[in-house]
Amino acid sequence: MRHALTALLALVAPVLLPFDPRVVGETAADILRPPSSAHWLGTDEFGRDVLTRIRYGARIALFVGFTSSFAGCTIGALFGVSSAYWGG
Repeated sequence: MRHALTALLALVAPVLLPFDPRVVGETAADILRPPSSAHWLGTDEFGRDVLTRIRYGARIALFVGFTSSFAGCTIGALFGVSSAYWGG
């Protein structure tokens, strides 16, 4: 259940999160801000929202995980079928 919620939040991140993960803070006051109602996990050393960066990072991690699993299953199935056919 927890993993499904993480995947769902990662997929709807552009809709739920108001900040762009690549935009640097506009002033020096935006750097390393503590958690607040605007930035739930605070900001990093460049003034970017940490929660937004975590959610967008989860999207990349899910893509890599699903892609490698699909590729591994496909290659494994091809090897299994070919070894069953020709290995006889």
